Amino acid sequence: MEIQVLKYGLENEKLHTTGEMHSLKEFRGIAKTGLSDPTVCVLAPKCFNFLIQSSKDIIEDRGDKEARVDLARYLLARKKIPALFVSSENGGYTSVPRILNGIEKLLARAKAQSDITGSNIYLIGVSETHFKSLSQSDDGLFQNNQNFIGRMNDDASDVSSADTSERFVDLLSNVKVPVELEKAYVGDAECVQLVRKLIMRVAHSTDPVLILGDTGTGKEIVAEYINRQSGRPDKKFRRVNCAAISSDLFDPEVFGIQPKTATGVEGRIGLWEQASGGTLFLDEIADLHLEKQAKILRAIQEKKIRRVGGAEEIPVDTRIIAATNKNLFSLIQQGLFREDLYYRLRVLLIATPALREHPEDIPALANHLWNRITAGKGQTLSAEIISELCRYTWPGNVRELYMVLSGLYSYFYDSPCIELKHLRGVFAHQKQVVGQAVDETEAVRFEKERLELLKYLFKVYDIVKIAQITVQPILSAKSGINEKRLLTADSRLNLHLDELDRQLQLESHMLPRPVYDCISKLQSTLLYFSRVLKKDVKSAVNDLRENMPTDFEAACTIIDSEICRLKESTCPAVS
Repeated sequence: MEIQVLKYGLENEKLHTTGEMHSLKEFRGIAKTGLSDPTVCVLAPKCFNFLIQSSKDIIEDRGDKEARVDLARYLLARKKIPALFVSSENGGYTSVPRILNGIEKLLARAKAQSDITGSNIYLIGVSETHFKSLSQSDDGLFQNNQNFIGRMNDDASDVSSADTSERFVDLLSNVKVPVELEKAYVGDAECVQLVRKLIMRVAHSTDPVLILGDTGTGKEIVAEYINRQSGRPDKKFRRVNCAAISSDLFDPEVFGIQPKTATGVEGRIGLWEQASGGTLFLDEIADLHLEKQAKILRAIQEKKIRRVGGAEEIPVDTRIIAATNKNLFSLIQQGLFREDLYYRLRVLLIATPALREHPEDIPALANHLWNRITAGKGQTLSAEIISELCRYTWPGNVRELYMVLSGLYSYFYDSPCIELKHLRGVFAHQKQVVGQAVDETEAVRFEKERLELLKYLFKVYDIVKIAQITVQPILSAKSGINEKRLLTADSRLNLHLDELDRQLQLESHMLPRPVYDCISKLQSTLLYFSRVLKKDVKSAVNDLRENMPTDFEAACTIIDSEICRLKESTCPAVS
């Protein structure tokens, strides 16, 4: 049987196409020897299925493409040649422009990451209609198909959808955000939209939520709105500032105290018990002593608390939300935070962005805060003042912005016109510097890059570990696995896979190639498990048990080694 193939590669960062005819023997020869550059081979259904069936020794069937999952997730870092059918009805590409856009993104990513540990040939099956459209041009069958790339601009809806499909916020595009939340957590930047959508998504779960973010980024607002949208009564929202309660008072305040525990002591219901049926917000969780962390962990696991001086285990139905502005992973490495508590809390994660990450929202935030401060009766902020606010870096984030605007109004509320000089006066009075230039030496730049990479590696390691914990009950089960538990694990695993894919797509250029390849392999195996699980539970579980332990161990080991290397590295110019 003659195999009709459209081969796609990148030349000068542009998609280039050639058409070829091969016998099965010729194609197997090409597949075994490989090609010099990453190449996508597009086939019609008949040839695609024939190749898979006749060459199982060198081709791995990756099934059908699903909605909003890019090709790289299926095809990169595979030992065998991966094959994926992309014109499927349930989430596949619906037009030629989308197919070409997906191929171009896959090739760019494969080339950027030098995907040499796996195959650099990727088989893609398309419908007969799509294959004919791809094949046809002014020059006839199997000629350069650049005309399709040009036509992509004529299909604005296709292009924008394809371009944005890789962004995590678009994976939650069906999540509706109420106007009330948009007014409480202000901003139009993608990172702000993501926080609002995550609030709505996690609100209906009973799992713990961990909110991470710098001081002044709205972590308490996020916690309050998760509780509001959950349907749990607002009156059952209780807040514990873990940094403000002394160690001696923590247990009676949080867990309660039995009457007559000591002379003159009256009984009291603790905040955890008060919040039963609602939400307990553990703010500044990183400041808890290790002994208290152990008690928190036990209460979350057992869903029971014991009052100080009491022997009775009291059942509680309390949703736990924790928040901190500290690097918990770093604290774990230092032995200052329990790893088991961290992963228990981190089932659902929301990261509140620093204001420097979305400066485009400063004008809207400034006007919103100014209206609140002046109760809508003050002067509007001038364009000059807004421009000056945009020049500042805001290390204290929205809280600092509020403080500056509050000071501006308090000092000059009776001025006929609040001007730029008034704002600069407030900045000078509070010893804040706007637009200060920094002269970086090579050593400073090296240290910034080193710390940035360390921070990124911690993020990736964190996601890998939480994914491992998610599938651990499946790996360790000695008998049949409860179907409900499997579906729960799969749902959580997909959230972690999306999170990992987002990290790899945003900043994967920071990773050394061996680290990226190892993580991509783990990612692909987990994705394969999730997809097979929907069709064949037994095969999916067996495959998971066969490959996962070694894949997880390899990923964790190589990331940990890179972290250790970076911790010990110094700038070449000063070493």
